[in-house]
Amino acid sequence: MSDGTAERLDRLESLVAEQRALIERQRDRIGSLEADTDGIDAPLLANRRNALKAGGLLALLFGGVGTASADAQGRVGTSGDPLDALYAEELNGGVTDDSAMTNLLGNGLALSGNALTADLGNGLGFDGSNRVTVELSRQGSGTALLSDVTTDGVEHRSVSGADGISVTESDGTVSIGSTPTTTETISSFTSGDLASSSNVIISDGNLEGGSGQSSTADRLPDGGTFSNQNGLRSGIEIEPQTDLTRISVMISTNTSGESTVYLVDTDLDTITQEPSPGAGNSVTLTADLSAGTKYGILVDAQDGGDRSDASFPFTSQYVDITNGAYDQAGTYANIEDAICVRKVTGFPPPGGEATIEWPDVTPVSCWETATFQTVQTGGSVEVYVETDDGSGWSTWGSHPVGPGTDLSSIPGDSRVRFRVEFTGSQESGTPKLTLASRQYRP
Repeated sequence: MSDGTAERLDRLESLVAEQRALIERQRDRIGSLEADTDGIDAPLLANRRNALKAGGLLALLFGGVGTASADAQGRVGTSGDPLDALYAEELNGGVTDDSAMTNLLGNGLALSGNALTADLGNGLGFDGSNRVTVELSRQGSGTALLSDVTTDGVEHRSVSGADGISVTESDGTVSIGSTPTTTETISSFTSGDLASSSNVIISDGNLEGGSGQSSTADRLPDGGTFSNQNGLRSGIEIEPQTDLTRISVMISTNTSGESTVYLVDTDLDTITQEPSPGAGNSVTLTADLSAGTKYGILVDAQDGGDRSDASFPFTSQYVDITNGAYDQAGTYANIEDAICVRKVTGFPPPGGEATIEWPDVTPVSCWETATFQTVQTGGSVEVYVETDDGSGWSTWGSHPVGPGTDLSSIPGDSRVRFRVEFTGSQESGTPKLTLASRQYRP
């Protein structure tokens, strides 16, 4: 054995002796402390168990002398005898995957009641069974529903009947269902359904307009003959109830010796004229006649079929016979007899218009749809939606709507009605609107 080895062994034996002496002194000190504190409630004094837990001395000392190891060693406290408190600036090692951890309060974590808790944000929490709960609160006119969950908390949005759903809360239960709609349908039109109309009639409950429309005023058959007129122009006075583009005139049966049928104004100026078709026959006079204006229809007969003391007026949808008329030496004049002319039929221009209006309803949370049915024979029917937000009626959108059009973009506090436009030609059939319907959610 070399001198160097012997010297190292001597130093090691000396170090072991010193450690054994230190251990004996610690044991004696611990025994002395236990003897001094027997029977005394002194939680702040260190007893043997606390000394061993706090320092871990025996475990560390008996683990080896003058050696180092990367293996985990030692224990601080036990499951049956835990530490009262632990103060540390940093945790490291396998527990943290060898990363330094200096704070337990990460994102979404908080201290509450000396315990680490999850901070879930507004509207979320835990119940007694550690289940996540969502709190629903009322906002605006509806019940708030969970809309989104973000790191900042829970976002809600209010819903009501305008969303087409109903939300109710009772005894902690949220019920979601469909909000019922109300449908207002007109399938047989009356004049009370129309706010306005022009060149439109109601026939069998349908709105009819456009081409093919006419109405006839009849002053009834002749009761005698006004003889020896010698070409004096006499006849009837008419008043259109709507603008007309032509009229058809029937000559009375007792009229004879006539040659021409004249359409004149009340200044006796001729608007148009046609050859007489003969007694009992009709002739068409084409001219633009204005509603509410008086016109005369005169015939230059030798003998005129006469309805004396006629009970004026004789009315129809588009034109009325309001009086008798004649040419009194170049001046337009009225007479109580209806001479030479039996019937007048009025024809409005192609096309027509009507506005359909329902009684006001409140409240309306959401307008839903516009629906209608048409017959397009002989022309076309176009439907427009009109709205009133309190500042007057205006057309919604720039084009006519189709059946089933979605109206949900119209505010619930606006009024809604339909405007119908008819188009067609003179000789074709009659376009019709047979049904109109609007739907909303109260």
